[in-house]
Amino acid sequence: MRTWLLGGVVAALCGLQVASAQGSKLFIQAELLKSVKAKKAKVGDVVKARVVQAVTLPDGTTIAQDTTLVGEVRAADEKSLAISFDQAQIKGKTTPVKLSIRSAMMPGEAPAAATRPGDATSSLDAATPGNRPIHGAAPSTKKVTETEPPGSASSGGAVAAQTGSIIGMPGVTLEVDEGPQHASKFLSADKELQLKSGLQLMLAVVE
Repeated sequence: MRTWLLGGVVAALCGLQVASAQGSKLFIQAELLKSVKAKKAKVGDVVKARVVQAVTLPDGTTIAQDTTLVGEVRAADEKSLAISFDQAQIKGKTTPVKLSIRSAMMPGEAPAAATRPGDATSSLDAATPGNRPIHGAAPSTKKVTETEPPGSASSGGAVAAQTGSIIGMPGVTLEVDEGPQHASKFLSADKELQLKSGLQLMLAVVE
């Protein structure tokens, strides 16, 4: 049985690793389609993810639910993977779109004992990865923006990108890349890194 992490955990997921130089970002939630092993990965390897919830870009382009996002491995070794996404396959056509991974979550097995009401790890239902957006809302076509990242302690201004832990992947962190490639890096502290299919990604649209 799968469980989705809600409440304060989601706030951390969307907030601690989000940067916004302009004070606002458009986000796309997607699910990794195929596992990627850092030890076997090579620079240039294609990485694909499926859009979980439809969004409309500022130029009016709609990225529908189940749209495939295409990216590539930018750097790799046994304990790290840098990945960026720069294309969306819309109605059989490839549309350029710059995306930066800002946070991630690996859905896990439900705990044996029920958690107390209000716990961030309480189970939602028996949903499998990709059947429900991270925020728990029904899929819809809309603009998902954040004027101020959720969970931010500040009352105004942008929050700088920073390293954060990956929920559901102990010992793995994400370093957000603000460089030209926007190739955010996953790092494992003590073992070979593997990003499994079903990993939930929160990607910011880079303007």
